Amino acid sequence: MKANQMLSDDDIEKSIVEELDNSGWELKDGKLIKSFQFSSFMNAINFVNDVAKEIEKKLNTKAF
Repeated sequence: MKANQMLSDDDIEKSIVEELDNSGWELKDGKLIKSFQFSSFMNAINFVNDVAKEIEKKLNTKAF
């Protein structure tokens, strides 16, 4: 592929899917999906809270 040639949507999707192989992530209907399982409801809640805290930090530092 030439340096100035644009990638098609199919080429982009194929590249993403190749990167996702064996990572636990999948591309479905144009969305990235990963499933998590926890040993208890509270472990799941703690995980969600930890993710929310990290996102809040990023939003406050305008890292997004």
